[in-house]
Amino acid sequence: MRWARTLATVAVLIVSLASLAGAGEITGRGSLGAALGTMKWTADDETSREAQWRPTMQGVFRYAFTPRLEAQLQSGFGWSSYALRGDTVTVVIPTTIGLNYRLNPAAQYIYRVGAGAGIYAWRVTDNAKTSYYVSPPGDPDEIVEAREGGDPGVYAEFGVERFMAEHVTASVDVAYHMIFSKNDRLRDGWKDNDAFAAARVGVHYYFSLTK
Repeated sequence: MRWARTLATVAVLIVSLASLAGAGEITGRGSLGAALGTMKWTADDETSREAQWRPTMQGVFRYAFTPRLEAQLQSGFGWSSYALRGDTVTVVIPTTIGLNYRLNPAAQYIYRVGAGAGIYAWRVTDNAKTSYYVSPPGDPDEIVEAREGGDPGVYAEFGVERFMAEHVTASVDVAYHMIFSKNDRLRDGWKDNDAFAAARVGVHYYFSLTK
């Protein structure tokens, strides 16, 4: 929870210290941004059991079709450790594309919702080495399967954004990601679809793509 409290403090400072600059004209512009935050696995049973909030980071590219609608491409890295499981860590590298819809683009605080899909590379490690499932003695299938994958997934997010300057915004976002990683070959607790929640603060710079 320390990471969550720190993130909340930073988010409040960024939004409250931002200037009173009005909303800039972003239609037809792209933006580059970076976000830092915290994440926690929430499913499957084994991935989420005793999972702790840990850091996540994200690079973001956006393109605004209109003041309300923009496309968003994101890629980043996150991980979560476990309270009572030593050096077991589950990491994820999400790469997603989606759409954001700004509910009130002319306001000082701009609320937006977004959704999309992508590919999620994930891996369970023990002592920094990939974790494997090995079938018990006598199992006729003799399965040896790495607990890792690159699977499709979807996400939904909600955020608030504020202009700090004409083309610079600060943002606070919460998101939920579902990964379709079910694998019936893993006959222990790591076999179901995974999911994680994330909260982030970020800064974005909008620029012309034609100049």
